[in-house]
Amino acid sequence: MRFAPKELCGSSGVCLVLWMAPWCPDCSKMIRRLNLSTEKFFDSRGIDVSIVIGKDSLKRCRDYQGNFSDIRWFKNIYLDPAGKLFRSLGIRYIPQWLALNRQGEILERSPAYPIKPNPSGEVVYLPSKILKSLDEYLASAE
Repeated sequence: MRFAPKELCGSSGVCLVLWMAPWCPDCSKMIRRLNLSTEKFFDSRGIDVSIVIGKDSLKRCRDYQGNFSDIRWFKNIYLDPAGKLFRSLGIRYIPQWLALNRQGEILERSPAYPIKPNPSGEVVYLPSKILKSLDEYLASAE
């Protein structure tokens, strides 16, 4: 599946897109868990992260967008209230991560539900298969 990667990924060679919705309880829990250690992880690899908020009314999507005002490391936040992009990519559940290359090809997709606490006790929302896919792609691009 291809789409306009410049709209979601910016100038990065690879990016992550997180799909969320205002009505999703796991999405709300996740917002509170995304922190500076995550920012450093993505920045150290040159990975841009964007969010798509959708599948709800435009007003609720805009209100929900306010939850991210203090999380500056997201490169872009997009609103998809009608869920058109969501459906076009065959996404069946939220929250979900998509790893994309610059051409807009999906490298990997994975649910963003809490996986397990890591040794520091934080809940991990980014599955290892996404990380492996991103690292492999970045290594092959060098």
